[in-house]
Amino acid sequence: MQQFRPSALIRRSFLALIVGTALLGGGCATLGEPETPEQIISKRAQTRWDDTIAGKTEDAYNLTAPSYRTLVDYKRYRAKFGGGGVIKQSARVNRVYCTSVAACKAVIEIDYVMPLIQGAGLALTPSTSAYEENWVLEDGQWWFYPR
Repeated sequence: MQQFRPSALIRRSFLALIVGTALLGGGCATLGEPETPEQIISKRAQTRWDDTIAGKTEDAYNLTAPSYRTLVDYKRYRAKFGGGGVIKQSARVNRVYCTSVAACKAVIEIDYVMPLIQGAGLALTPSTSAYEENWVLEDGQWWFYPR
């Protein structure tokens, strides 16, 4: 016959309590406040700019609105946003504001260098500019919509 050991029962109960608390706590974390459109757009805009700067133009293109992608194919998008004479170094979302329930603007600060020919050499002039971009709500998701 097995002898009753309170310490084993206490250990099992304590373990069950820890596991239950972890599961319950994890569940509560996902039930928190939903993100605002501004928070969602801020994250997606930052991702788009990180991809653009890293040369992942196709990933950035995939964050454009489906309606835009039906009008502009990847090749045309890449020609417009994939490079140029300006060397983008970093970008950060400064703020996001919404003009309606389905349209918002993201203000992005972009650090870049502009190659300039000076005398017999090439100079890189660092600058920062603000850029405002359009974001639209389509099919329940926020998307970049280029001008």
